[in-house]
Amino acid sequence: MTELTTQTAQICPTVLVLDDEKNIRKSIEIALSQEDINVVLAHDPAAAIRILSEQIIDIVILDIKLGEIDGITFFKKMQSEGFSVPTIFISGHATLTEAASTIKIGGYEFIEKPFSAEKILVTVKRCLEFSAMSERLRLIESRKGPVEIIGDSPAIKQVIEETLKVAKTNANVLISGGSGTGKN
Repeated sequence: MTELTTQTAQICPTVLVLDDEKNIRKSIEIALSQEDINVVLAHDPAAAIRILSEQIIDIVILDIKLGEIDGITFFKKMQSEGFSVPTIFISGHATLTEAASTIKIGGYEFIEKPFSAEKILVTVKRCLEFSAMSERLRLIESRKGPVEIIGDSPAIKQVIEETLKVAKTNANVLISGGSGTGKN
């Protein structure tokens, strides 16, 4: 008799690092690869777009100052081309306004250079956890179908009428009643 065993392969996340400084790219690669995180390096936006087109990327670490194109412009281009990837912005020369705008446009985090290996690792792990929770929430919400309230008593009709009034707003609604009255 043959015993079948299955092993669950753990899929390692992949991080794309786009920075024009080779030493920064390499230091991030060393820090993350020690934690079983795949790291793909790009030195310019064209290489990064090519990588995004060819591979599944879980996080982008993006320098704000890239030379011919800034990181914020590249981020917007990435989004317009359909690459919706959580992005951690980094810079040693960004103004406070630029740093704040990275978050306003949808960046996950901004880290100022120089940073420690621990800082980048903790931020990447938090970003991965946030992405996993966001995906789980999206899946749960996509499973929800329309809710149908069944009943024709005057009380349930009143609940439906009041609920419809509030449905057009962002207000929270509490429906209460005795045990066994079907409020769920």
